[in-house]
Amino acid sequence: MKVVMEEGINGEHLERVVATIEQYHAKASVDKGERITLVGVIARDPSPELYDRLQNLPGVKEVIRISSPHKEVKQVGQPGNFFYTQVHLGIGGNVVVGGKDLTIIAGPCSLENKAQIEDAASIVSDYGGNALRCGVKKWRTNWRDSHGPGYDDLKGSLDLVVEAGHKRDLPVVIEILGVNDIDDYVQAGVDCLQVGATNSENQELLYALASTKIPILYKRGKGQKLTDYFIWATKLMKEGKNDIILCERGVNGLNDIVRNTADHAALSVMRYMESRLPAVFDPSHSSKYRDLVVPQSLAAVAAGAQGLIVEMHPNPHVAATDGTQTLYPEQFKLLVEAANAQWSLIKKYEPNYYFTRQLEHKYAENIDRDRERYAPLNRNQ
Repeated sequence: MKVVMEEGINGEHLERVVATIEQYHAKASVDKGERITLVGVIARDPSPELYDRLQNLPGVKEVIRISSPHKEVKQVGQPGNFFYTQVHLGIGGNVVVGGKDLTIIAGPCSLENKAQIEDAASIVSDYGGNALRCGVKKWRTNWRDSHGPGYDDLKGSLDLVVEAGHKRDLPVVIEILGVNDIDDYVQAGVDCLQVGATNSENQELLYALASTKIPILYKRGKGQKLTDYFIWATKLMKEGKNDIILCERGVNGLNDIVRNTADHAALSVMRYMESRLPAVFDPSHSSKYRDLVVPQSLAAVAAGAQGLIVEMHPNPHVAATDGTQTLYPEQFKLLVEAANAQWSLIKKYEPNYYFTRQLEHKYAENIDRDRERYAPLNRNQ
C-alpha cells in the first residue's frame, strides 16, 4: 500500500500515519517528493483493517493498493500528475537527482593517482558537472587488465577520490563490488554507492545495501528484462530505502559495433509509465566510442533520463581503462551545455504532454460515429 498525503501537511499528520502503520507490525517508508509526500507500507501481508484506518486519518489524500511484483518501484501518480522520488547527494543534499535540474555525474573510469583525480575533479567542476564518479575496484573480463588500486589499498584509494570531490563541493559516486567493503565506503564518506551491471543480480549485496543510509545508483544488467530489473531493485527497498537511482547502461543487442545497445525506450517506460524512482543514463558503456557519447546522451534526455553518468579523463590516451569511450575535457564541456539545453526543451513541453488516459474518454465516446465515418473502402480490410 501507498499512502498519498495532502499537499502542505504538517509533521503531526505524518507522524500519526507512521505510528498507525507501526501499530499493525508493518514498516513505514516516508518518501518526500517536490510537492507530495508518500508513505509506503512494508509488510508481507498487511491487515485489511489498516487500509480503512489510514484512509480516515487527517492529512491523508488517498490510500492506494498496489499488486505489482515491483510495487515499491511502481509509479503511483496519475498521468499529468506523477510522483517522482528525489534523491539528495552530498553534504546537505545540495545535488538533487530527480529534481528540477538535470544531474551530470562525470569522471574517470578508474583511479590512477592523486594528480589524475584532482585534475578530473577540477574539470568536472569548472565545466558544470554536478558530481564526481571514479572506480577504485573494477570488474574486468580479462584478469590481465587493470583492476584499480583499491585491491591493494582500498581506504587510501577511497580517500583520494572523496577528498578530490569534496574539495570542489562535488558529491562522489563510487562503484562497490562486495558486502565486505560497505563499512570502508561509509567511513570514507562516499556520497553514493554504485551497483554495476555485473552485480545487478547479486542478492547478498543488494540485501546488505538495503539497510545503508547512503543513496544507491543501481545499474541494469545487460541481460535483464526491464520488469526483472524493477523486481531486483525492490530488494534494495525491502527495509524502506527510497534513495535509489535507476541507471540504463545498454543491453545485449544486435548492434555489434557498439559495446552495448542503448535501450532508450526503457528510459521512457521508467519516466512516463512504471517507476517513481529517478533514472539516469550511462552513454559511455553503451557507446564504446567517445564520439557517440554526446548524441546518445541527448537522445536519452529526450527519452526521459533525469541525469547522465559519463566517463571523462584529463587525457583519455593515457587512461588505464576504457580510454576509447572516455570523453576529452572539451567534449565534456559541450556535453554539459548541449544536455542542459535539451533538458530545458523537455521541461518546456513536458507539462503539456497528453497521456492516453487524459484523452481516451473523449475519443471513446465517438467510436460508433467514427467507425462509420472512417470505414475502409474495402469492407474486407
